[in-house]
Amino acid sequence: MGQRSSMIMNGCRLVIVTNIPSPYRLYLFEHLYRIMQSKGLSLEVMFMAETEPWRYWSFDSSRWGFPHKVHWGLHPYWRGIPFHINPTILYDVWRRPPNWLMLGGSWAMPTTALLAVSPRWAGPRCLKLWWLEANERSMKYRTGLVAWLRNWIVSRADALVLPGKIAQEWADSSLKVQLPKIWLPNVVDEGIYRDRVEKTRVYSREIREKYKIPQNEIVALLPSRLAPEKNIVGLLKAISEDWPKGLRLLIAGDGPLYHHIAELIKQTDRVKMLGYQDTERMVELFAISDLVILPSLRDRNPLVIIEALWAGLPVLASINVGNWPEAIEPGRNGWLFDPTQPQEMRKAVLEAVAVGRDGLRVMGMRSREIAYERFETSTVVHRFLDQLLNLS
Repeated sequence: MGQRSSMIMNGCRLVIVTNIPSPYRLYLFEHLYRIMQSKGLSLEVMFMAETEPWRYWSFDSSRWGFPHKVHWGLHPYWRGIPFHINPTILYDVWRRPPNWLMLGGSWAMPTTALLAVSPRWAGPRCLKLWWLEANERSMKYRTGLVAWLRNWIVSRADALVLPGKIAQEWADSSLKVQLPKIWLPNVVDEGIYRDRVEKTRVYSREIREKYKIPQNEIVALLPSRLAPEKNIVGLLKAISEDWPKGLRLLIAGDGPLYHHIAELIKQTDRVKMLGYQDTERMVELFAISDLVILPSLRDRNPLVIIEALWAGLPVLASINVGNWPEAIEPGRNGWLFDPTQPQEMRKAVLEAVAVGRDGLRVMGMRSREIAYERFETSTVVHRFLDQLLNLS
C-alpha cells in the first residue's frame, strides 16, 4: 500500500468474534494485537462463552494482553453441540461498528450467523469476514438443507479468512459467489513446541524410563480426543493382529471412547493410554517421540500437526485432516493414508517403522524447516495484515 493509503487505514479497528478462549487462539491474538499496534491499528476480541464440553483449559484472563470481553449469553445444546446466543455482542457491534468484523467459531452459531446475514448490525462500512477451517471431508452435511444454509450464510460475508488449500477448494466448489480470500494458517507457540521440546530432549532417556519405554523402541504419539471421528479404534484394529516390531504407541487424550479403547488394548503392552495431558506433559511426550500419528476420519485443521512440525517430528496422517497439503510432504517428512482403508493405514505404519529412529530423525528435520517456512507466527500475522489492508 502507498503512504496515503496507509495514513487512511491508521486507527482502523478489527473485531474478532469467536466461541471460546483456547491456548492457540490466545497466543495468536497476543501477537496480532502487538503487531497491529505497531501499524496504528486496533484489535478487540469478543468471546461467546468461557468454555465448552471436553475443554480442559483454565485461564487467568487478567494476564491477557489484548482487549477482550467474554460476553453474557444463552448456551443451549443440541446433540452435544453448543449454540451460543449473545445479545450483548450484537448490541456492541451495532453501537460501535468496526472497520473489519471477523467471525469465527462456527457458521452455525446464532451470534455469528446473525452478524453475517443482517446488514443492520455492523453498518454499511464494516467489512465482514468469515474465519473458517472448512474441510469438506470433515463435514457431516455435504448436501441437503444444512449444506445449503451453511453456504448461504457464509456467502453473506465480504471475504473469507482461510487456513489453506483444502478450505479454499471447499469455498471454490461450494459457494455460488466467489469471495476474496485471506490466508491465515493456524499457528502454535514456538517457544513451547520448538524451544521447550528441544531442551527437554536432553532428558529423553530419563523420561522414557519413567514411562517404562525401552530406549531403542520407536515411539509413535497419538494426541487426540477419544471420539469416533478420530478413528483410533480403526487404527488399532488395522495394526493389532500383527503388531509392528519395535513400535510403542502412546495415546494422549480423553473422550467418550476412553473405556472402549482401554478394553481393546488390555491384552497388549505395546499401547499406553495416558488420558488428558497438560502442556508440560505434552512437551515431555513430544520430546521422547519419534513420530506423530493422526488417523482421523474427520479433522478440520488439527493443531497437533503444526505442533509436531515445530517439535521436529515426522507425521503419519489421514488424507482427511485439513492442513496436510501445507504440512506434509509425503516421503520427506511423513506419510499419508486413507483412514477408511485398514491396509493403507497398516502399510503407512510399517513404512514408518522400517525407516528406523535415525531415519525418522532426518525426516523430522524437514518438518522443522516446513514450520519455519509456512507457520512462523510473526510472518503469518504480517502477511495476514497486509492482505487485510489490501482488501480495504
